[in-house]
Amino acid sequence: MIDGVMGTHKVLVEWGDCDPAQIVFYPNYFRWFDQATWRLFVQVGLTRPVLHRRYGVIGYPLVKADSEFLRSAIPGDLLTVESRIDRWGGKSFSLHHVVRNPDGQVGAVGHETRVWARQREDGPGLVSVEIPDEVKALFGA
Repeated sequence: MIDGVMGTHKVLVEWGDCDPAQIVFYPNYFRWFDQATWRLFVQVGLTRPVLHRRYGVIGYPLVKADSEFLRSAIPGDLLTVESRIDRWGGKSFSLHHVVRNPDGQVGAVGHETRVWARQREDGPGLVSVEIPDEVKALFGA
């Protein structure tokens, strides 16, 4: 794992986040991982408008995701999501997310791979492009 910027944010588990058994419905973890990724970039000053204006990218679409669910969470739990970039490639990067339950125990672990992307110039769709070294440097790479 790269030593660098780690983002942390809190998530309050709401009634609507849960399934009939009153435990978090698993797709919500992927939503929280996505939030964590965007917040991590905002933490180093790379908001959506800055990404577009400075680098011409629309963002970093998800191309791969997985998670392991270790302990359930229920309505009212205040979870902590810890995120960091653990690999930089030329056009892609990977993230590692840890969700801690209120007692500090790990409730879920997730991984994402994303690409640095801009709109195609020759029609609809996206194309991956090289990630600038200055962006990697903001994260300590």
